[in-house]
Amino acid sequence: MGEQLKSRTFAILLITPSLLIITLMMIYPLIDTIYTSFTRFFLIDPTGGKTFIGLKNYIHLAKSGIFWIGFKNTLVYVGGTVFIEFLLGFSLALLLNEEIKYRGTLRGLFMLPWITPSVVVALLTRWLFNSHFGAVNAALKGLGLIDSFKGWIIEPSLAMPTMLMATVWKMFPFMLVVLLAGLQTIPEEQMEAARVDGANAIQRFLHITLPNMR
Repeated sequence: MGEQLKSRTFAILLITPSLLIITLMMIYPLIDTIYTSFTRFFLIDPTGGKTFIGLKNYIHLAKSGIFWIGFKNTLVYVGGTVFIEFLLGFSLALLLNEEIKYRGTLRGLFMLPWITPSVVVALLTRWLFNSHFGAVNAALKGLGLIDSFKGWIIEPSLAMPTMLMATVWKMFPFMLVVLLAGLQTIPEEQMEAARVDGANAIQRFLHITLPNMR
């Protein structure tokens, strides 16, 4: 017991400096940002200092139509990506949790978007959906689905779906891994008992899989 306590204390001492540095690097910017939000401050003239103005910035923000448009778009973007990633990740996790052929290969392939750098994903998205020479436009026009090239990234009605697709493609593997790890913790004995009792796939999913995934 004494050796374990010494080992744990030594480990805490080793990581404490790093934790303090990280904490300070996070707390100071947060406090400074909150304080700055109650002041008049111009980034183009930082030497002008900060003048405390109370809630005027927040009142101005609440009256801004652009802010509420951005707020709505943020809700749609975050809600849409999380919802689609969950559905796609859960569906694929259920598939990969079964004894199917090439399961290991499929797991590796599904992880490719996650390990692809975000900069590469951004450049790939811009190239694929380019309004002048994009591969998506070329393919859709070749199939006769569109008459002319579309501005997938610049048209208001198309930009959001395009960004949702790009983000989901990049991030769904993370959701897949988390959900698959949860599925693999479900005792196989429960599934076998349910099969013996005559439960079909939907019943096993509703009464065993979902409750164990909470």
